[in-house]
Amino acid sequence: MTKRIKITIYVLSASFLLFSCSISSQDSDKQFTKMQEELQLLLTDDTLSSESRFVVVNQIATNMLSKQDYLGVTLFLTTYVANKKIIKKSL
Repeated sequence: MTKRIKITIYVLSASFLLFSCSISSQDSDKQFTKMQEELQLLLTDDTLSSESRFVVVNQIATNMLSKQDYLGVTLFLTTYVANKKIIKKSL
């Protein structure tokens, strides 16, 4: 009987641990998304100096690389550079 209780406790503990890990992973994804959105919003600020703009772009790219989102980094940087060229030509 005690062996059965130990096994039950072990299974319940393992289930709880797996469940809590999945919650923290979801929270981590939410925090990542929120941070990326805030950084993107900073990029729209026209008063941002070029040095500060570089830091923001670098942080966005670094965050994507930390998630191994290589396609996302490529698309983000390509779009950013293309948009900057269009803006400079229109000035």
